[in-house]
Amino acid sequence: MEYVRPNYFDQFRCIAQDCPDTCCAGWQIVIDEQTQQKYKENKSPFGNRLYNEIDWQEGCFRQYAGRCSFLNEDNLCDIYQEMGEDTLCRTCKMYPRYVEEFAGVREEFLCMSCPVVADLLLGRKEKTKLLYETKEEDTEDLEEVFDLFFYTKLEDSRDYMLDLLQNRSLSARHRFGIALGYAHDMQRRIRDEQLFEIDALLARYQKKNALQFYEEKMQEMRNGRSRYKIGKALNYVFLQMEIRQPSWKRWLERVSDNLYKKGDEDYLEKRKKFIADCKSEGYREVYELFTEQIVVYFILHYYCGAVYDGRAYTKVKFAVMSTFFIEEMMLATYLMGKKLPEKSAWVAIVYQFARELEHADENILAFEKALTNHKVFSLKNMLAALAYD
Repeated sequence: MEYVRPNYFDQFRCIAQDCPDTCCAGWQIVIDEQTQQKYKENKSPFGNRLYNEIDWQEGCFRQYAGRCSFLNEDNLCDIYQEMGEDTLCRTCKMYPRYVEEFAGVREEFLCMSCPVVADLLLGRKEKTKLLYETKEEDTEDLEEVFDLFFYTKLEDSRDYMLDLLQNRSLSARHRFGIALGYAHDMQRRIRDEQLFEIDALLARYQKKNALQFYEEKMQEMRNGRSRYKIGKALNYVFLQMEIRQPSWKRWLERVSDNLYKKGDEDYLEKRKKFIADCKSEGYREVYELFTEQIVVYFILHYYCGAVYDGRAYTKVKFAVMSTFFIEEMMLATYLMGKKLPEKSAWVAIVYQFARELEHADENILAFEKALTNHKVFSLKNMLAALAYD
């Protein structure tokens, strides 16, 4: 078995009651079958509470006012305090770590829905690298649903995009545009079952003239109204999703009111002032570093999953448009606060965005469907929007 981890994976440390939020509220916590059996067999006085506070039909902890029944007033877990870490269910032991398994490969990541992880990522200046380790273990046979050749092409492409998206000699918008262009061209080869052509495509995109081509092309296409239309469309898409916290819906409505309600000319004036302040206060480098870390996170977490649905281009759209919308929300934060957002404001938006999107399969599917089917998310529109500064 080959293990793959980002180079910051082991830096995570839970801060327990000092966390600005809690991972034990706002969503259903599913208990694995092995732990359910242990809880059923627990005959201690605490075992009675365990039995009564679990919904055995659903296989999850009961909730009160959206909080796990074992989350105490200090935002600590009573099961952990009474019985120890080893007695926690798999979900509670793992979070914010999670695993993606492919044939002979186990990829381990951290979820940005955890405020500590979001703070860790946005506090990094180092480039993200993947670390590989091989261990002798039995692996599950995924031959029937897994195309190993396709997976290796996705791995090669992901390595290329990691290098590209962290190439700080280029502007962030330039990097995002090239990644979209590459994924668009790769998708055609996937559709036409021409996977053997992907190596040649990679080689072509790695040439210097490809970088220059996209820079010139994007400047020609530069269009502020495309940026306005895409931002407005994203805001609408997220308002239609399943909302985890009512405060998130209110926040999206405030973003809409501040950015999109008065039309594109008002939006462009606000954006122009924001960018001018970014440049005058030396904030642009910080801004670009934050967006780099966010887009790399989404590429790492979702791109190779295209081995199951063949939608590599959609995965890159997912990463770039998620980052784009977080930028839009930071513009709204700037307008509301009348100052450039500090790192803490980015962290708050990033982890809440991830909680609303990443922990509901139906939301991920709805977002991917919108990115695939809605004409506003065409390559031309996205490049024109990204080029606008």
